[in-house]
Amino acid sequence: MYISLCISTLLFLKIQPWIGLFLTGTGFLCITGLIDDIYQLDPRTKFILQGAGCVTLLISVTAATGITPPIPTLLLSLLFLFTIVNAVNLVDIMDLLSSTIVSISLLGLTGLSIIAQHNNLLQLEIIALGALLGFMWYNKKPAQIYLGDAGSLTLGGILGFLILTHAWKSELPQDLFAIPLVAGVMLIEIIFLIIIRTKYSIPFYLGSPHHFMHYLKQKNWSWLKILGLTASAGIALNIITIAYKLNYLSFGQLWVIALLGLIPWTMIIYRKQQN
Repeated sequence: MYISLCISTLLFLKIQPWIGLFLTGTGFLCITGLIDDIYQLDPRTKFILQGAGCVTLLISVTAATGITPPIPTLLLSLLFLFTIVNAVNLVDIMDLLSSTIVSISLLGLTGLSIIAQHNNLLQLEIIALGALLGFMWYNKKPAQIYLGDAGSLTLGGILGFLILTHAWKSELPQDLFAIPLVAGVMLIEIIFLIIIRTKYSIPFYLGSPHHFMHYLKQKNWSWLKILGLTASAGIALNIITIAYKLNYLSFGQLWVIALLGLIPWTMIIYRKQQN
């Protein structure tokens, strides 16, 4: 996927400094994930290496937008990059699950690019989506290849860069809290995992069988049914984000709808079955 991203980007996009920084940042995350896949890095080393990739991506967002926001916004953006990179990695626990969520997010971002007429971002989003769809063909059941940390960290970096670039380019400060909803399924998952693992005194960065997929499997949900629920939630969040950018929804209405959507999501996944 990363090689496909590099070749297509260099062939079809006008070479600019931010593109080099973007490919460097995602490449750093890809190499970090690859090393972790082979040698299993300790959490501290992995955090430091991810930090280098995320900082590079943050610099690329600055170069792509021509904007240097206040330090609080920079720190918040860096935290978001860390979060989304690890969120994609965390949901990569079932064939096609992570890639389906990311592909829906990329489709939503292409819609935002069309609305805002961000042609360079639109081309990059189509390139990233093409690279991902090529992978997904071989990741469907029975999977022949897997993302691993190399693939999931790369996808997280791509998604984080695109979301932040959209948010920074916007003239509305609140978009920093609206556009990330295109990746809302992954953000919800990481929040619930932190809450549940804290409850059971498990460090949030360690693995545990508390992903939403595990709860649904305990209810005898099929692979296809889990994918269907996940895709439906992702599509719904992307639709309301696009509706907001088209001025059909206010910022407040956007978040009211998103938070109301948490109710059925939580009940379907976490409510215990009646005997």
